[in-house]
Amino acid sequence: MYKIKNLKLNNFKFFFGEQNLKLDKKHTLIYGENGSGKSSIYWALHCFLHSTLKADVASVQKYFLPISQSDESIKNRYAQDADKSGVSITLEHLDYERYANINAEISNNIVNTQTNPDIKLMALSSELINYKVIYNMYLATNKDTIKLFSYFEKNILEFIDFDKELTTISGRKISRNSLEWWRYIKEGMQPYTTMADPNYGIFQGHVTDFNQHLQDYLQLITGEANRILHDYFKEDFTIKFRYTPAVYNDFKYGDDGRPHGRTRTTKAPEIELIVELPNVGGITSNKIERPHSYLNEARLSAIAIAIRLAILRERYIDNAPRIMVLDDLLLSLDLGNRSALLKIILKKYAPLYQLIILTHDRVFFDSVLKHLTDDERKNNWRILEMYETENGDKKVPKVVTYQSSLSKAYAYFKGDNYPIDYNACGNNQRQALEEIFKEQFKVYSIRNEKNELINTNELMIGECITRARDMYKNIGFDTNLLDELDIHREQSLNPSSHHNPQSNFYKSEIKRTFEIIELLQKHKIVPLIQKDSIITFSVNCDDGTTYNYEVQLLDDILVYKKPDSSFFYNSSDKRKYVILKCNGRVLKNTTNGLTLQEFYDDTINGIKGNLGKNPILEKNIFDQFKFNGKSINETLAEMNN
Repeated sequence: MYKIKNLKLNNFKFFFGEQNLKLDKKHTLIYGENGSGKSSIYWALHCFLHSTLKADVASVQKYFLPISQSDESIKNRYAQDADKSGVSITLEHLDYERYANINAEISNNIVNTQTNPDIKLMALSSELINYKVIYNMYLATNKDTIKLFSYFEKNILEFIDFDKELTTISGRKISRNSLEWWRYIKEGMQPYTTMADPNYGIFQGHVTDFNQHLQDYLQLITGEANRILHDYFKEDFTIKFRYTPAVYNDFKYGDDGRPHGRTRTTKAPEIELIVELPNVGGITSNKIERPHSYLNEARLSAIAIAIRLAILRERYIDNAPRIMVLDDLLLSLDLGNRSALLKIILKKYAPLYQLIILTHDRVFFDSVLKHLTDDERKNNWRILEMYETENGDKKVPKVVTYQSSLSKAYAYFKGDNYPIDYNACGNNQRQALEEIFKEQFKVYSIRNEKNELINTNELMIGECITRARDMYKNIGFDTNLLDELDIHREQSLNPSSHHNPQSNFYKSEIKRTFEIIELLQKHKIVPLIQKDSIITFSVNCDDGTTYNYEVQLLDDILVYKKPDSSFFYNSSDKRKYVILKCNGRVLKNTTNGLTLQEFYDDTINGIKGNLGKNPILEKNIFDQFKFNGKSINETLAEMNN
């Protein structure tokens, strides 16, 4: 399969002059601060792929002409009229020894994408989504339903192929492409003929076929979209499309409400998005006609993304070059759905597509990095950052390879590609430490004295150490390391963060801080079983009665690891639970924060007190609670192996 090796932008939007982005056939993650030109990369790829669908070369070149010659020009504003402007891509096959590279270009003087079959396949099988694409799908006033045909006409139809070709009345063959079908139907009969003409019936048959094919397609993607919503986003509602067929030569109605002749035109169909809620408590009127007035933006975005991914499944072409470009796609999602979608993309789509993920959200950027192993980063990904800089009096983007704070600290310490600078080294050490602690805090869900989750984003190194000391005591980690780190914080890390060039840094202290960082990285806090998972356990009584429970976790079951040790539980960890069922009977009882032992003991006491039974107590509850058919002890043993 071909993948993008190089992407070259030449005087395109924010990019002045020529910029060659080396993707090396890898997935690419780009952080770009606002105004850095990040979205210019998205639009470069968008223009490149959509050029294959344009009617002629001129309809592509208009984007690269001087502003004085084209109202649709996106040529860089600093470029001279005579300067070249465009986008070019080099594709290299994974089996590069057998297949030659493909070089394709769209510019003010060359457009060769429309004649290249591989580039055409790439356009048909790839997906580019940004925040606006998602937002525009559910854009509607509160009094209106969400009507999607105009959205489909602009964004979707060109990628839908029907089961058969259309042969027009004149005998001209139109491809299976639904947009070409619609354009033909939309024009109506030219010239108009009488309703008694056999050709009139043939044309009406074309309209009927179009309606049927589009309805069948909507039914197809509805099933997949609902599967994504239920399986990945954990939503309990279902979406449906209400289709109003396209009509040719409908009646015209006067002010009196009576028909007055025929329109001789084609009325576009309509696709309305409907949401149906599950039947709860006997409520039967569960249809939401205006979901944008009922659901929040995060859920509407989840629906829009599910629909786009369902469409993408139908566009899949084996052995075609395939890219998936996501530009700030997840901004409208809540944190839970962000994490869910990210897992979908990295697990399901990364093996099938060359991913290009663009974001101005540093938290999301860091989240993607945390989902990647060191080997994945090294072998499969390009990690880049973009910033606005100046070239003389011109504002231009600067693209650099991402380096973590810890990598930068080592570079300043050793003088690798940087001058030796202990001040800068200490500052980056501090940032690296803050990142380590905040990641631990996030997993552990640290709380204040009122049992409220603490927003750790703004915590500085001193408070991080204080919070970590309390957390380490609760877990059973050694706090002596934190005490030593606090000394180094006062003597070296804090002065460097204040950019005091007169600070008296000692090489040995900097070196020891690196050793502490390495040890802290070996203190692991990870979910063994994630929240919302279902665990089961059984209680046997001495009279032969058995009570089988299904329980939903409202917090993770965490395990911990010290340097040079195996993962272990902390039996004092508390979490909330929902008792879903007992022996098949629905309960849905939510508990307070309890340890696993306390939860088990409460269940035992309830059976004794409420049911008058005598339960047989089990010694090791971690053998009794099961997840996916395995006990918690067995699950932990697998992790340690």
